[in-house]
Amino acid sequence: MATGEWFLVLFTVLSQMAVGYLIFVVRPVAGRQNPVLTWLLPAGLLGLALLVSLGHLGHPEGAYRALSNLSSSWLSREVLFFALSFLALVIAVLSERRQNAAAARTAATFALGTGLLGVLSSSLIYLLPARPAWNNFQTILSFFLTSFLLGMALAALVKQYRPEVPVGFSPSTCGFVVSLLLLLSLISSASYLTFLAAAGPEARITLNTLLASPWWWLRVVTGWLVPLSLSYRLLRQEEGSPSITLSLFIFLLVGEFLGRALFYGTAVALGIG
Repeated sequence: MATGEWFLVLFTVLSQMAVGYLIFVVRPVAGRQNPVLTWLLPAGLLGLALLVSLGHLGHPEGAYRALSNLSSSWLSREVLFFALSFLALVIAVLSERRQNAAAARTAATFALGTGLLGVLSSSLIYLLPARPAWNNFQTILSFFLTSFLLGMALAALVKQYRPEVPVGFSPSTCGFVVSLLLLLSLISSASYLTFLAAAGPEARITLNTLLASPWWWLRVVTGWLVPLSLSYRLLRQEEGSPSITLSLFIFLLVGEFLGRALFYGTAVALGIG
């Protein structure tokens, strides 16, 4: 995998986690004053993601040109939506500091909406007929699954250590939902492997590369099997467990990083097979 693609791995995973976190905190903040951390955390993650994304550019000083093709480029739209989401989160942080909860929630709701559009734009960038392994619905689904899984795990972790931050679910609900999301991820990945087997020589190269890679099997363990075990244990606990929640977040994060690295590193262009 090219060096620049590692920046894309970091950018996509961090940005999707920030948006996923917002999914689970925007609604519960209604009608109350909230800790600044509520918005500072996703703002920091998204700001870091945008900064990291500059590493993929040959000339980072020309990053503003990425906005020049909004009418035809999903990349331009991705940059716009995530930039708007980040700016809205900065406004939410400043509003919360000034104890203007209504303005903070309005800004955060806008950040969530533009963030979700950013995740969608990110996925649509890769629907390229020239790369069969990317040109299917699994790309879109996997990007949103990353967002929901990491967002919920991060929100649950924050709730364990900073209970004053509003989170709209209990630990047992987190365990239940994460288990369902992991099962959906497993089923969709199995379907994806079946698709690769039947989609042509380039797709079959991707399939063979995946199954022969120790990183794929490490992803299976860290991203699916261990989190499923941990989420089941969390499901049975009403009060939650800081150690289980932290372990769940770490394993999911490692698994999603590995999965995204494999996404970039194993796709084969038409004509190579």
